[in-house]
Amino acid sequence: MARGAHIALMAMVYLAGAGAGLAQTDQSWELDEAAVKSIEATLTLPSRDHWKPGPLDSYARYYTIMVLNGRKVIYGNLRRGRMATEMPGVYLRRPPTGTGGGCDQIQLWYDIDAQHMIRIQCYGLG
Repeated sequence: MARGAHIALMAMVYLAGAGAGLAQTDQSWELDEAAVKSIEATLTLPSRDHWKPGPLDSYARYYTIMVLNGRKVIYGNLRRGRMATEMPGVYLRRPPTGTGGGCDQIQLWYDIDAQHMIRIQCYGLG
C-alpha cells in the first residue's frame, strides 16, 4: 500500500472513532495552544493542480492528539469555505465529521517527539 494511502486509511480509522485501531486518541498528553502556535508558525499549506489554499487564518483549525504507529502525533484538520461549520480559529478537539473539499480541508500529522511534520495534504489529493 502506498504511504499516502496508508496514512489516509489510518486517518479514516481514527475519525471513525476506532479505539484500538492503528490510530487512537491519547489522553496522556495535554495539547495546548503553544504547541499549535509552534506548528503553525512554520506551516506551509499545500496546493495541488487547480486547488489553492487560503490564508491560514481563514480556516477553522482542529487539533487533537493521537497515537499513530506507536508515536504521539498531533492531527490537524483545517477547514474553510463550504467545509467549515464554525468560524475560523483554533479548536483543541476532534473535528466535525465530513469529508472532501480539496484544499478547503487540509489534514496534517505532526510527530510530537521528533518535532517534524509527517505529512500535510489537501483532503482527497494526498
